[in-house]
Amino acid sequence: MRRPAWPLLRVLSTAALLWWIARDPAVRARLAALPAPPVPAWLLPAWLAGGVNELAGALRWWLCLRIAGIPLGFLHAAGLHFLGLFTSLFLPGTAGGDAAKIAAVMFWYRDRNLAPVLAVLMERLSGLFIVMIWTAVVAGLRPEWFQQTPATGALFHTVLIFLGTVALVMVAWYVTNHPGRALRHPHWFPFGARVSQIAGVFDLFFAGGRRAVAVLLLAGVCHAGNVGLYYFAARAQGMDWALADALSLMPVIDVLTMLPVTLSGLGLREAVFQALLVPLCAVPPATAVFVSLTGFLVGATWSLPGAGVFLWLRAPAHKERAGA
Repeated sequence: MRRPAWPLLRVLSTAALLWWIARDPAVRARLAALPAPPVPAWLLPAWLAGGVNELAGALRWWLCLRIAGIPLGFLHAAGLHFLGLFTSLFLPGTAGGDAAKIAAVMFWYRDRNLAPVLAVLMERLSGLFIVMIWTAVVAGLRPEWFQQTPATGALFHTVLIFLGTVALVMVAWYVTNHPGRALRHPHWFPFGARVSQIAGVFDLFFAGGRRAVAVLLLAGVCHAGNVGLYYFAARAQGMDWALADALSLMPVIDVLTMLPVTLSGLGLREAVFQALLVPLCAVPPATAVFVSLTGFLVGATWSLPGAGVFLWLRAPAHKERAGA
């Protein structure tokens, strides 16, 4: 398939999922009834929780750059973080802005092309590690809660299998590419040398010391802020969502919405919220959709500074690029 066809396919996927959600008569009825706006008293804490998520994310990105050997100042690193948020609104999945961040750092540090890739990989793997731990705790404490219907049980098991597979792949990747190991990729293996180079992210991160620990702690803060964002969005929509249920569901929802299927996850996110909240939390389908949309729109306001970054961000001074 030609590259220009991919954006069209993603737009069509987004439209198809939104149509699939709106096909429910209850959802259409509530949309037609123009429901009361969200309660402002709950929107403010939702917005603040989203801010905690993104500010901690900016600091985590800066520390990952430092571990990777990119001496970028915090303001420029934060600017790139918000630029990534802004561009991800128009790209598939929930991590589409990474390409913009990598491209900018590569342009500023042309002699360190691999470093921004390693920084982004550290950032994503730290978040994935927290989600793995979080989901494992949920699986240990509330396994029966997800078994209320065959569909929710299947979704939860899918997430567990996916995370377990990713964990095994990460361990195998590290072991087979660790310096000093006899096992190497066969000569016919495509991009074997590059895969081995990128696998150095593990040793680089482990050598990060306190910065690496701070990255993991900030990843936990990011996920807590994301839970708070959607928890307060649910409250704003009049849903009496138990905090324990929100803590149990959000890591599962985050994993399922990682798929780069629709623009910024729209449609897919609402479908997942509907598939889980309706049977597990006993809410109407329309409420589940509005909780997802409210959380997304409130969180999206934190991407707006990225538009200004896109227009006015300048390259760091030569002194900063040189790490002096």
